[in-house]
Amino acid sequence: MSAIGERARPCCSETPDQPCQIVITARAHRHGWEIAVIDDGCGIPPHDRQHVMDMFTRLHHVEGSGIGLATCERIATAHGGTLPLEETARGGTTAVPNVPSDTTPS
Repeated sequence: MSAIGERARPCCSETPDQPCQIVITARAHRHGWEIAVIDDGCGIPPHDRQHVMDMFTRLHHVEGSGIGLATCERIATAHGGTLPLEETARGGTTAVPNVPSDTTPS
């Protein structure tokens, strides 16, 4: 859960009168689990989505160390899963780690 918290923490569009909304959902399916972390922040442009998965990489407009998404991706990969990033309908980013249910970490 700490990795999900790290992913959910930075919301660059947050202001006192309009806080960033973060929604976390999880659902089981026949191959494992899909966990969605959805925010309505400033988003990650499509051309930067793979780049932000590199350790210590962050976008110019976001505070942080650049460790959160890289760590989340490593955890998903260690469990045989993936961590695609998608655009959120209202702006922002949706991270959807998919983790198979029948694997142990490698």
